[in-house]
Amino acid sequence: MDKYSLSNEDQIFLDEFVDSFKRVFLAVPNFMGGVASINHQPLYLARLSAEFGVSAEELFKLFQSPLVTNLFDEVVSTQQAKKLLVVRSFSNYLAKIFVASWLPVINPQTQNIVAIMVDAHPLEVCNISSILARFYKYGDTKIHSLNTENLSLTEREKQVIFFFMLNFSSQDIADLIAKIEAKVMSKNAIDQMFNKQLLPKFGVYSRKALYDKLQDLGYDRLLPHNVLQEGFILDVSDYVVFA
Repeated sequence: MDKYSLSNEDQIFLDEFVDSFKRVFLAVPNFMGGVASINHQPLYLARLSAEFGVSAEELFKLFQSPLVTNLFDEVVSTQQAKKLLVVRSFSNYLAKIFVASWLPVINPQTQNIVAIMVDAHPLEVCNISSILARFYKYGDTKIHSLNTENLSLTEREKQVIFFFMLNFSSQDIADLIAKIEAKVMSKNAIDQMFNKQLLPKFGVYSRKALYDKLQDLGYDRLLPHNVLQEGFILDVSDYVVFA
């Protein structure tokens, strides 16, 4: 059997698996995912397009990107699961963040891989450190609202806050904005934004106090459109929480 064909026994198993997958999909309303053949062709898709509010063509194009196809082939060759973090701006101008796991479907009778099952879900928890910090500080993890003080922030301020919450310095932030927008951005301009705009707006007097207040208000969940460009896809198979 070559890479792109199945034996009769494996094909029968695959047909039965896809039928079973459809039944699971119908029984579990929030399940999103699909099944793809080992030559990258979708066999069944469950709610992915509708859930993310984008066209099936956009999703198909996304999953045909070089990183995804290379990872797909790695799953086929190694029979080991892989996981991707996908951050993307689609044509509806909505930023979508989700984790997609590529899981090998193996016929237990032949031990051959017959397909790839994709399990996708929106990313809901992205910073366990901030969650634990909030728990230890307040005794719970509730975030009542984002930007509770109803501050009016410019797109640039949101962009700077995003990188600031990732612990980047003013020089790092200036370099990143210059790279994203292909324009000159100085460290001094970022420093001035902190000193004359962000610190006064949030009523604090130091960057440490600003960071703490932004975290308390939930700004570590902020993902502005102007940091995305077309988005990115990252292999996060090795990223697990450990103790």
